[in-house]
Amino acid sequence: MISRQAREALELLIEAVLTAEYIDSKKAAEVLSFPEHR
Repeated sequence: MISRQAREALELLIEAVLTAEYIDSKKAAEVLSFPEHR
């Protein structure tokens, strides 16, 4: 069984990755919706 600290660190890491992916997909959507900005 992993320690509570290890689990909390893992959850923070996953949250950071998901947040980064969400921001990246939002940026990608903005770029696709404004082709003149390429």
